[in-house]
Amino acid sequence: MGNMTSEQLSFFAHHKIPLSQVFDARGMGRTHYQELMKNQDKYFAFGTEPCKDGGHTLRSRSGHCVECNTARITFMMRAVKEADVYIAASRSKKFIKIGSSTELARRINYLSKESYGGADDWICVAKVHCAKAGSVEFEAQKKLSKFRTGATYSHSGRITDAYEIFSCDYRFARTALIASVPEAERKGFWERPDSLLNYNFLVDR
Repeated sequence: MGNMTSEQLSFFAHHKIPLSQVFDARGMGRTHYQELMKNQDKYFAFGTEPCKDGGHTLRSRSGHCVECNTARITFMMRAVKEADVYIAASRSKKFIKIGSSTELARRINYLSKESYGGADDWICVAKVHCAKAGSVEFEAQKKLSKFRTGATYSHSGRITDAYEIFSCDYRFARTALIASVPEAERKGFWERPDSLLNYNFLVDR
């Protein structure tokens, strides 16, 4: 995870911001990264032009510094609270990904099109619609933290780190997600019929 500093990672963790909502804006102007963030369902960016007050480089999609005014984080998280939290899997790389999106089909297509994490065969293996999707996603990823793995992919002509990839069996991700979903919403959990059969990669941990 060399593209993001440990302090920035800690900042996002402290504010319970899922890394799937964070965009790598290094070298981009505001108009450029805002357009890409909108297309990719991202709400926070790192690597932006330093703010005038504190020299911070973490911003909301609207371009405001979220370190100078952390109240903006609450506002942005409120805007994305209802969405599908999903588990995606790549059989070629034996990767698992947990994320959230308001346009799930488009998000899964994007992952494969961009070869996210070096894989071009991403498929949605499970999903659940949540009122507070960001919180559910964060908690599920936190439960899988020991399985987090480093992976890179080419994005906009440069090598970029993928932050939400795990090397683990689907069954672990399934358990983590269900445990993170409020009980009243668990009845909406959906998974592919072959998920437990074909997406347990038997990682020895």
